[in-house]
Amino acid sequence: MKSLLTSLLLAGMLFFVYPACAQLPKRTGMIGVSGAIFHFGLNDNVAGPYLYVQPEIGFFIGNHFAIGPYINVSSIVYNGSPYPAYGLGVFMRIVHENLFFQFSYDSGLAGDDVYEYSKIAIAAGYSIFMTKSFALEPQLLYAAHNEKGDSFDFDGLGIGLTLQFYFIKNATTE
Repeated sequence: MKSLLTSLLLAGMLFFVYPACAQLPKRTGMIGVSGAIFHFGLNDNVAGPYLYVQPEIGFFIGNHFAIGPYINVSSIVYNGSPYPAYGLGVFMRIVHENLFFQFSYDSGLAGDDVYEYSKIAIAAGYSIFMTKSFALEPQLLYAAHNEKGDSFDFDGLGIGLTLQFYFIKNATTE
């Protein structure tokens, strides 16, 4: 009986908390952190998943359209060793109802030999609003990582989760 009540409570949190999406009008701010796991299978030297954490800050410059900067901290297992990458990037997010599409680009330094890299990512997700201004955002992602020098390039699909806070300045859309 206790597990049934727990299951119902979790289902209620996921499906009945703020069933209508929050309005995200122009001048809304957002701050969040994303985490994701990718599996890059196109390079034989990559033995494990690609993990990243990405703090981001955004601002809606139009109704349902946001831009902003982020920091990329990531790692994969390459030739049996951790292979870190650190970079700065920008993103653009388009929101429709609770669905969002996000395009991002970052560049920075990767690996022990400090190669320059660039990465383009595309994400599609769904905002589950727990309160009027806080959402859990599961997402599917595709990323392409390109490095200069004697290193390697790889791309692949992943899944992620963002914890997002929205600072809604005006509750009406323009």
